[in-house]
Amino acid sequence: MPTSPESARGRACLLGVDVGSTNLKVAAVSPEGELIRLRRSPTPHSASQLIDVVLDGLRSVSDGCEALAIGIASMAETGVPLRGSEPLGDLVRWNRVGADEAPDDLARLDAAELHAATGVPLTRKTPLRTWARLRVADSDRWAAMTRWSGVADLVALALTGELATDHTLAGRTMAYRLPRRRELPGAFDEELLALVGMRPAQLPRVVAPGESAGVTLPGLGLPAGLPVYISGHDHAVGAWGAGMRAPGDRVDSVGTSEAVLRIASHPVERGIAGAQGMSVTRSVDGLREVLLAGSPGGGSFVASLLRGDLGGRALEPSVLEAAAPHPSFFALPYPLGRQSPSPDPEARTRFVDRNGREVNPTAATPEELAGAVLLGLCLQLRWMLDAQDDVLGEPTPVPLPLIGGPAAASGAWRRMRAAVVPARFARVASDEPVAVSAALLAGVRAGASDSSVTLPVGPAEGQDSPDPGIAEIYAAFLDAAAAAPPKGQQ
Repeated sequence: MPTSPESARGRACLLGVDVGSTNLKVAAVSPEGELIRLRRSPTPHSASQLIDVVLDGLRSVSDGCEALAIGIASMAETGVPLRGSEPLGDLVRWNRVGADEAPDDLARLDAAELHAATGVPLTRKTPLRTWARLRVADSDRWAAMTRWSGVADLVALALTGELATDHTLAGRTMAYRLPRRRELPGAFDEELLALVGMRPAQLPRVVAPGESAGVTLPGLGLPAGLPVYISGHDHAVGAWGAGMRAPGDRVDSVGTSEAVLRIASHPVERGIAGAQGMSVTRSVDGLREVLLAGSPGGGSFVASLLRGDLGGRALEPSVLEAAAPHPSFFALPYPLGRQSPSPDPEARTRFVDRNGREVNPTAATPEELAGAVLLGLCLQLRWMLDAQDDVLGEPTPVPLPLIGGPAAASGAWRRMRAAVVPARFARVASDEPVAVSAALLAGVRAGASDSSVTLPVGPAEGQDSPDPGIAEIYAAFLDAAAAAPPKGQQ
């Protein structure tokens, strides 16, 4: 829990910003990792309002503290066009992309070749495709645009006057060429950007790992001259904070989406990874390859359950803790298609029983429906872990650190994971691990924190081997995911 305002006064602190898909968090953290103050709010759609909310949050949480550095993490694929340094309209958000979005002509490109060059699957949320659609669907804004900024870059621009980004964010765009062993490039790729009529000068400078984006400007209500670091992609930053530092280390990161990240002990075969819809990135220090398997159906899928999108009626959050522990059916959690494994952009949410028969979710009780949703998410997680083993050709190590906010803390979800996934989960004991990790990484880079600092991790829970009953359900899930939906549900 954050400390009281009185006890925080006069303390040295690091400031962390996490611009998430759903919520925006600003934290003041001690150099040892203690959360001092926290400000949480919904992530605005307006880019200008986002800047105002971040600045107000930074001023609030740092009041009375001796701020040493600022670190910024964010979702990867969301951004905004700029004219000079001014945002042009609302954020262009990754989780608003759907089948009804304007088409683009990049689907014709060789996805395997692009993945080999960038490490990124050619999905509809990829910024390179976003730019192709924006050029056609919003031609006035496109014509007025002089630069493009990701959301973490936008915050850094407001703080420092410099447009810069981090390689873990640049590496998600499909416009940044990721070398296998060489030093990371300091700019976006001219040839890739030419596919959508852009130039490297329109994109942020890519700072080297450990390099600051700049220092805080006067007149912001913050100390001038504070070093500002773009800590990076939210999943990668949280994984670093959870201790993912060496080959073989891995983390399950649950937010709006869910991602499993793992530092590879040898170079990743990109052709195999791309065929499974997985990304190849670099660790935050830029030294090692990381294999990332992701699913948009994480906390957002639970949110859609509570809103009533899945069962036809809104539910109270308390239904999660009352979820049926042994539901007779499960969800295929694909509201926006399946990213990995076995990528399928046409996959959609379905409910299926253990014999492969379609189930009408509106006929289920709230507890049964909640259980089916949690079971489907856990089966999908198990599939991602198994596929990562196959891509890397080595077994999954244990235990598995789990990071995330309220979704990761859910007792029913935690128990379902322990029953379904053959791993021992150890939850990171922080409700805002990305914001805290962003601050700590800035502290390490500024020399204010020890490089060995990590977030506290709780005891491991779960099992290394699933029981036969779960193995049967898992097989049914894989069969249902591979099958085409019945006519009328395409």
